[in-house]
Amino acid sequence: MKAEEENPTLFNEMKKEFEMVWTASDANKDGLLDCDEFKVFMVKNTELQKKRFGESAKGTEKEDEMWYRAYNSLTAGVNGVSMKDFKKGREIIRTVMHKMMNKRAF
Repeated sequence: MKAEEENPTLFNEMKKEFEMVWTASDANKDGLLDCDEFKVFMVKNTELQKKRFGESAKGTEKEDEMWYRAYNSLTAGVNGVSMKDFKKGREIIRTVMHKMMNKRAF
């Protein structure tokens, strides 16, 4: 993330905010987000992004469910999305988008 390279203080603030939103969304405090908790997280995270950047795209409930299934598939045998799964999924998305943009696939 460029924010880390350009402004470590900002990056650390954003990381702390993300972790607070994640923890607040984990209603049963098991460290994993089930589908309902994940949807709450997506709403809260969108609100956080709007507050910090002035805007943020928010998917539909069905799209959030699709994203939940994708993130949930990253750790076999575990039902729920961990913060590690979410970060891994975001890195996969960034990598794919970077490759697509470099190949001018769209």
